[in-house]
Amino acid sequence: MDQYELIPASQWPYAQALAERYLALPSGLSGQFWRDNEDLVCGLYVGEQLAGICLGLPGTNPDAVEVLGPYLMEDYRKQGRGSRLLTFFEEQAGRAGFCQASVRSAHGHAAFFRRNGYKALPSGELEKSIQGVLRFDFGRGQWRTEDFFYAASAKYHYRFPFEQEEHAIYNLALDQEYAYTSMLTRQCFSGSLRIAARCSFEEYGTPLIVLTDDLKRLEDDSLQMGRHWEIVAFEGGINVWELTLASGQVIPCKLGYDRFDVPAGQPLTLEAELEADRLTATINGRGFTIEGLELPRFYHVGITACEGVNRFWSLDIDRI
Repeated sequence: MDQYELIPASQWPYAQALAERYLALPSGLSGQFWRDNEDLVCGLYVGEQLAGICLGLPGTNPDAVEVLGPYLMEDYRKQGRGSRLLTFFEEQAGRAGFCQASVRSAHGHAAFFRRNGYKALPSGELEKSIQGVLRFDFGRGQWRTEDFFYAASAKYHYRFPFEQEEHAIYNLALDQEYAYTSMLTRQCFSGSLRIAARCSFEEYGTPLIVLTDDLKRLEDDSLQMGRHWEIVAFEGGINVWELTLASGQVIPCKLGYDRFDVPAGQPLTLEAELEADRLTATINGRGFTIEGLELPRFYHVGITACEGVNRFWSLDIDRI
């Protein structure tokens, strides 16, 4: 089983040897350096084996940390572990007070960092905010489609994209019905988050926030969600569902709800706050909290338009 943990002091010499060889960490750093930066020494363990490392190198800017890595042993590459190790490192660096993570030289891995939310600077460095709000504005020309990918529940075989309006995106009509359209952040998240979608529905619809770490690539190269969670707005209030896939069938389980009138055709703020095993779901501040959930440690965040015309103006993701 994979474990993402801070590397203990007893293994720092081994981590230092790996970092000097594979991550261009300056050689001969004293033990004081490791003690001062113990929150930035992150490892992937597969069983008892240290299978990967990712380190942080503070610089002159007290708000920024340089990412060294991630480096994975050859047998553990190309399985999503590198992204999860990087996400774990960012969570630790954020807790340590850093606001920005930068990559001075991607050494041919720029595409990997872009998939994980890093933006290229004119200097050639890559940079990412690891604290504060990550905001996607869905106005025309205001967002990048490459920051997302389309996926769907096994109930739906199609993967239609969102249509673009001047200030929002919406799902299109399909043979007198309305297409289920769902897209997820390419970036993976971990830890406590607040997720807020500015959205609306016309007459009958269900705009929702979706979370999943269970994705399968089908024969046609499209992505299908297995187990996932939906925080759903509709004209009668708010629901939270857990959906699992068993023997090709989607099995829904309603985890909680609150009943109140939600007006159609008006923008609303649908929010989900995740802290440990707790999820709080609200529409315009009204909702409920569910305790004892088994949420994944790493997950993608997304939006879904379903059962009618739905619009989304923005998606905010904020560490709490």
